[in-house]
Amino acid sequence: MIQKYPIVEPQGCYSLTLNTIDRVDIFIRPFFKQIVVESLNYFIEKKGLIVYGWCLMTNHLHLLVRPKDGFDLSAIISDFKAFTAKIILADLNADSDIRRTWIMKKIREAALFDKLAVWENADHPVQVSAEENEINGYLQQIHNNPVRNKIVALPHDY
Repeated sequence: MIQKYPIVEPQGCYSLTLNTIDRVDIFIRPFFKQIVVESLNYFIEKKGLIVYGWCLMTNHLHLLVRPKDGFDLSAIISDFKAFTAKIILADLNADSDIRRTWIMKKIREAALFDKLAVWENADHPVQVSAEENEINGYLQQIHNNPVRNKIVALPHDY
């Protein structure tokens, strides 16, 4: 599928929103949150990802990122989504509690060409200038997401 807003500068800094398929609230469970956190750390250490800021909500992940020199951001994000999806799907299939069964049903209903996916194809990339005030503006937007969603009163409480 062609993204409506592709990453046009593979070495650029981008604000991304990775949505779960069909907006399913997968990240209510601590185990699934931990998969994302550990995977982000792995991709920072081993896969050339530089993360300026991030915020994991129940059904999406906001990132402000860029690749290290010599790495391609599109490839990194694609690998990240495949990596996390594989672990999440394996866990969902291993247990049959009601919530996991419901999530798998939603994932199967949203599957394209019989391919199960945790993440939507589109990442909603917005290229961000390297200027400090623009990066800070995007960081503020990302960190205020739980406040806008009335999860916490102040960003640092999340």
